[in-house]
Amino acid sequence: MRSRLNIPFSSRTITRNGSQSGNLRQPRVALFPGWQAISTCNSDETLNPETLFTICNNAAAIGWIILILTPRFPIIARVFIPIFLCGSLALVYLYLVVTDFGDAEGDFLSYSGIMQLFSNPQVVLAGWIHYLAFDLFIGCWEVRDSRRLGIHHLLIVPPLILTFLLGPVGLLCYLMIRFFRARKIQLGLPSTSDTPPQASNVS
Repeated sequence: MRSRLNIPFSSRTITRNGSQSGNLRQPRVALFPGWQAISTCNSDETLNPETLFTICNNAAAIGWIILILTPRFPIIARVFIPIFLCGSLALVYLYLVVTDFGDAEGDFLSYSGIMQLFSNPQVVLAGWIHYLAFDLFIGCWEVRDSRRLGIHHLLIVPPLILTFLLGPVGLLCYLMIRFFRARKIQLGLPSTSDTPPQASNVS
């Protein structure tokens, strides 16, 4: 009876007499702990774009819910969501860029090149995760900035929802509220604390 030697990261087996069976699948490098467990949820396929889309979409949605419903916990908008959650989405984005962009046709230099580039499903997924990470990061900034300026959180909820749904439209909405409520144009502030200023300092 011939024995078989299993090759890691591959569905092909090699017998001792040199015969081969199955199809060789290229290894995928794990970028963060737990990636291999997720990517091997199907024994015959790596993590497909639809599953990865669902995971990242749900993670971002949970981040937005927490950001909107927990205004009294500034560490959420300062550390947990922008660093850990957005950072995780950024790692997934980096993974897709490194592993899939090299085979994609098109470029960012012309409209036709972008259209050709985004005809690749993997590039579309990477672009969507790009939006998820950046929009969520902007939402965190809106919450932190509104706390510094003493703007009530209820006024920030509509811009947060719009930032989640329409990105730049939500940012524009927040900047308008920021200007009319706090009379602030410049984005930089001397203080890095999230403690709201006294009521007398806000016109």
